[in-house]
Amino acid sequence: RRDTATITVNVTDPPVPSFTVDKTTGCVPLSVRFTSTTEPEDASFLFIITDEFSLVNDTIYDQTFSYIFNSPGHYSVSYFSKTTDAEACEKWIYNNNYIYVSDFPVADFSWTPDEPTNGRPINFTNLSSGDNITDFYWNFGNGASSVLENPTHSYHITSDETYNVFFRVTNSYGCAHDTIKQITIVDNYAFYVPNSFTPNNDGVNDLFHPRVADVLKYHLTIFNRNGECIFQSVNPDEPWDGTHK
Repeated sequence: RRDTATITVNVTDPPVPSFTVDKTTGCVPLSVRFTSTTEPEDASFLFIITDEFSLVNDTIYDQTFSYIFNSPGHYSVSYFSKTTDAEACEKWIYNNNYIYVSDFPVADFSWTPDEPTNGRPINFTNLSSGDNITDFYWNFGNGASSVLENPTHSYHITSDETYNVFFRVTNSYGCAHDTIKQITIVDNYAFYVPNSFTPNNDGVNDLFHPRVADVLKYHLTIFNRNGECIFQSVNPDEPWDGTHK
């Protein structure tokens, strides 16, 4: 004696899990747009976002959403998908340290000498803190600028002047911070040329000696009435005794 039974077996393909984001790095607070692109479209899914200490920040079931990361650090994103007609057909995606949220750098600088003077080079030093700082921008307040990390700049003034020095630093994730400091330049420049002297070896006013202070270059040239050069010097400490040849 025999009996026969027929049953229908549904074979379901496992889901093909996938999702997209509009960015994976940026500055705090960072807004990231997530979109589920899993096939088939009727599969169920969920996102699990954890921080670098493996603590779950959120579990989200929306197909598309924007998530704001309010603290700097690395974040992992796990994604689970499952077909609706078969319990065993499910897949996971694990993306460790998938999102990186960068903190902002802190711009700071100093300069030497501490009391800068007219025409003298001033060395500016970057003292900024923060990881992966890649770009530097200086505006010295007198129309000049620089993109060097530690530039040198000189001010040329006719009287004491105070300038606002602007400094901005930017890291590799586009996070920028700037600061402004005031720098005062002192006009120490002095120049005096006597209009006469008496080179008669009596010990009084025997030398012609211009007096200069705080100059970078010096060149004295003396001509006779015929336009002939009779004395010259590049040493501000060297006077002329009135003789020629």
